[in-house]
Amino acid sequence: MGTSDFLYNLLQGNSNLEYIEILGYKIYLDDLLLLSIIFCLYQEGVEDGLLLMCLILLLFS
Repeated sequence: MGTSDFLYNLLQGNSNLEYIEILGYKIYLDDLLLLSIIFCLYQEGVEDGLLLMCLILLLFS
């Protein structure tokens, strides 16, 4: 399966991929999405502490 097939299936919701395993750690895709949102907000200099706290609590729940 090529990269374009993987992305197409992922966007269409046909993928059965629940997590990515890196060095023995399971990183679920929703956690990866939350981490990327937190990283982008940090890079943009957003100073909304309540938003960041809510996203971090979602990450740990």
